[in-house]
Amino acid sequence: MTVERKIATATDVAAGSNVVTAINDRINRVETAVLGYATYTLTGTTDTLTSEEFWDGGVIVLVGSPSGDHTLTVPASQQRIVRVVNTTSVEVTIQISGQSVAAPTIPPKSASGTLTGIQGQEADIRSDGTNVRWAGIPIFAMTDAEYAALSAVDARAQYITI
Repeated sequence: MTVERKIATATDVAAGSNVVTAINDRINRVETAVLGYATYTLTGTTDTLTSEEFWDGGVIVLVGSPSGDHTLTVPASQQRIVRVVNTTSVEVTIQISGQSVAAPTIPPKSASGTLTGIQGQEADIRSDGTNVRWAGIPIFAMTDAEYAALSAVDARAQYITI
């Protein structure tokens, strides 16, 4: 028995179409979802990713100057693990609208001169199509003052202060 899981963004191959082009398109979409690197600019305090944007890369880098702590909503019914790098100066909560469990919040990038080699706070998240959770235990590095300034400390994460 063969089990095939259809990629949500895949295009069906129509009879009589160029099968090679369609197969290459599917391969490119898989490569992008696994190996791609996508950057998203956050504005205001909320943003919503489309299914296409959510599948743009295996690493999603959040940039910009949001006006306050930010909520990033990802599409429901999309199941995947993705690394998210927060290079902004605010906390970013990643959720599916209406999810029933606490959504993960990635702290802001540290402003410490000691941590200048770190691009931003990063963590792997897992969406099961209903809820977004940590995929493993994230480890965040920051100063004592930055730790004290967090709006909430997540018991499911590790925080290293310097």
